[in-house]
Amino acid sequence: MKKQFFSLMVVAGLLSITKPVLADDQASVQDTEKKLQKMTAQAEALESEMKALNSQIHELKVEQHDLKQQVKTEKVEATAVVPVVSTMRNPQTSAAAHARLSYPQAMEVSPQACMKPCVKPVPFIPLPNYLSGSPVTITSYLGSHTSFSPFDLVVTYTDYMENLNLLQLRQTIFNNYRDSGVTPPTGPMLMLSGKIEGQAIYQNNYSAGHSSRIDLSTAELDLIPIINQWAGGFVSFKYDNSQAPNVPLTSNSRVHLDEGFLTLGNLNQAPIYLTLGQFYVPFGNYSSLMISSPLTQQIFQTRARALELAYMHPCNRGLYAQAYMFNGDSNVSNNDNVNNIGGNVGFMFSKDDEWNIDTSVGAIANVADSLGMQQTNLPVGFLGFSPLNSNTLVRQVPGASAHLNFGLGQFGMKTEYDTAMSDFASQDLMYNGQGARPAALNVEGFYNFRVMDKPSAVAISYGQSWQALALGAPQYRYEASFLTSIWKDTLQQIEFRHDINYDQPDSASGARVATPASAIGGSSNTVTLLLGIYF
Repeated sequence: MKKQFFSLMVVAGLLSITKPVLADDQASVQDTEKKLQKMTAQAEALESEMKALNSQIHELKVEQHDLKQQVKTEKVEATAVVPVVSTMRNPQTSAAAHARLSYPQAMEVSPQACMKPCVKPVPFIPLPNYLSGSPVTITSYLGSHTSFSPFDLVVTYTDYMENLNLLQLRQTIFNNYRDSGVTPPTGPMLMLSGKIEGQAIYQNNYSAGHSSRIDLSTAELDLIPIINQWAGGFVSFKYDNSQAPNVPLTSNSRVHLDEGFLTLGNLNQAPIYLTLGQFYVPFGNYSSLMISSPLTQQIFQTRARALELAYMHPCNRGLYAQAYMFNGDSNVSNNDNVNNIGGNVGFMFSKDDEWNIDTSVGAIANVADSLGMQQTNLPVGFLGFSPLNSNTLVRQVPGASAHLNFGLGQFGMKTEYDTAMSDFASQDLMYNGQGARPAALNVEGFYNFRVMDKPSAVAISYGQSWQALALGAPQYRYEASFLTSIWKDTLQQIEFRHDINYDQPDSASGARVATPASAIGGSSNTVTLLLGIYF
């Protein structure tokens, strides 16, 4: 019994000693579990971050691989003598931006001095240089991506100040070389651009008849040689879709030189440039989103073999001016001398993508040299002041032009008024028994938006002519149009045009027209569908 009692006492003593120890161990275990849970959560967070980091590393490797493949492809393609580079403008320019102004948007200006770094560089992969000759590089882009619409292509440049547009493009290219730290090619570069447009047309004409046709309306190839930072040029070949009398339509698809000129200048070094060749002189702007040409362009646009001296503000915005001279086809003494001169002064400005403005006034010594007066394309009556008719005038008639293009966000407006500044001699161009003084107005408004993420626009316009019956122009014109770009560098457009003709008792005639023609009156409705591809 004593032995058993002693054993119980020992066990009780041991229990009294170990009880607090076990309690402490239990608390320690709970703390450890909490720490383990916290560490586990931290480990899971770190693991998640590692996965995200690995994913980013993989994406960077893919981008690096694609970039290497692109450079490798360009090097493989660069194998011959003359580099052929892309036809793209500033890749940041959208269809809406193009619509707001008829020339490339005022380039982004560095806050530094304006003369040297005027153009802000865009992402650029320079062309490789070779020790012998220059490489041929066929590439869709100038080292960077373009916008979706076709309005970033050289072929869609307006004829208004086209030489300046190309000079600014050349400036951008060489600035990209400079800012990339790459020596430009020592040989010339050649840029290619072009378009193919087809139309389906239905018309109710003035005589209450109707007609319909499907036509290849435009096929054009443009070549832009870039010799160096100071010299470049432009050559444009177009096909003529007009139909000669008693000749099948497809048999008259002749190709002709529309423009060909050289330009000397470097906007990084001097604000003055010189252009010599065949081009559209800067009399009138004629900017429009419509398929049909505005009445101002139909009557007054002038193409000549001319010499032009021009000024552009060093930062590609602000004041600009042109002065030009040429040997006009119409003259008063039938001599072969320079007999027509003209000038244009304007101002352009833009504030980021918020708003932009371009306005100018111009004058020309003789409006009879315009394309619309040299050839009226009428079947009968006055055929124009062409060599086949009569280019000898009783007196020259000067002309004046003014335009204002304005854009605010997605909205824009274009307006222009062109006019003869005095009356023609009645023997040259007559309206209602007196010498005619033709004039024309065009007002156009438009709105840019997106349809299923495709750049689109709607536009409406109003046109009017005065004393232009003999030139084949309607007296009033109303138009509405919708255009979009479903696929990159394509255009789909539909236009409705309503023309109202001059009415009796109006009459008109021109040189070598014995009997004045009376106006037939009436109206004409035309619906045109255009499909185009651009490169």
